Amino acid sequence: MFCGIFSFLSSEFCVLRSVLCVLCSAFWVLSSGCTTSPKVSSLNQVFASLPSSGPRQSPILPTDNEQILRGNIGQYAVRTAANESYGMPGWSRNNGTRFHEGVDIQPVSWTESKYKMKVACKDPVTGRLTSRLQNVRIPKDRIYAVLDGIVVITSTNPARSGYGKYVMIEHAWSDGTPFLTLYAHLSSIHVKEGQSVSQGALIGIMGQTAKDAASREYLRANPHMHFEVGRLIDPDGSSFGNKYDPRNMQPFQPIDFLERYNSISHREWAAKKSPRAPMLATVAAH
Repeated sequence: MFCGIFSFLSSEFCVLRSVLCVLCSAFWVLSSGCTTSPKVSSLNQVFASLPSSGPRQSPILPTDNEQILRGNIGQYAVRTAANESYGMPGWSRNNGTRFHEGVDIQPVSWTESKYKMKVACKDPVTGRLTSRLQNVRIPKDRIYAVLDGIVVITSTNPARSGYGKYVMIEHAWSDGTPFLTLYAHLSSIHVKEGQSVSQGALIGIMGQTAKDAASREYLRANPHMHFEVGRLIDPDGSSFGNKYDPRNMQPFQPIDFLERYNSISHREWAAKKSPRAPMLATVAAH
């Protein structure tokens, strides 16, 4: 009997020791930073406060959609029939339960493909949702760097993330503190990692790229460019595996960023940058 009890306790002790070993190993891995996947930060779901000093330049708009300058946010950010705030920043997705870090900017230039898809639409009189067939629009908008900066990420594999093909550029506030802008769902990228870009530089063309089928379907019905502005959560990126992993970015409210720092359109910016013809001096006859 005692032998049976002893054997039972011995086996239980072995199991307990094994569990403790696993827990200790896990603690060592976590404490040493050797995690197998990036950690999740609650800062990804709350906007950081914009600094009062602002960037070193007044930003330009990232596309040729100028409706934000006219106060027409409904023609600037994408909306759906079921959710007019869908493309807006903040808790705008899934009935307010999913946080959207950026703003989905509507295109102003596109071609219609022969492919048709069923999309939801709202009856303006009754408010009821119905559906209709519409041609898929292929966006053609040019995407611009909103400020001078250095390209830190060019993700050219559309199946790598929900951002599809995207570009991330590092800039600096007036005090030298770095921050980032991100331009996603591009069809093509015209810059390279490590490249210095000037404000207004063409960095890509708006597209409909994303990893999962549901996102691509949404992009076909509502083409747009996802634009984010943010700061690094972990300055060296060790907790995320990559300093410039989008998960290591706490967002600023992107519409507030464009409005607070007096952004202008690319057209207006280009007009100010264009050289003026020199005036010829005239000398009056003596």
